[in-house]
Amino acid sequence: MSPRLNLALESGLTLSQPVSVLAPTPDHDLSELPRETQVVQPFKPFHDHFGAQGFAATPAADDPCQDAIVFLPRAKALARALVHQACHRAGGTV
Repeated sequence: MSPRLNLALESGLTLSQPVSVLAPTPDHDLSELPRETQVVQPFKPFHDHFGAQGFAATPAADDPCQDAIVFLPRAKALARALVHQACHRAGGTV
């Protein structure tokens, strides 16, 4: 499990379905999340990695979700765009 995500879950964060995870990389371990979790990753090799793990991987999504997890990239503009997308889509916790 990704260390920060693991810490949040151990500290009492509860996630409601449907959950959407934006921009994870193969370095991020999502093994503790339910397989119904939607993984949004436009980069094909990363998309295929999460699809092979059994997640519902998609290159883009704009459908609503209850909670969203955003893995922020170093690029500030892209990070802001991902947070904006997550806030727009999620009805619960981002």
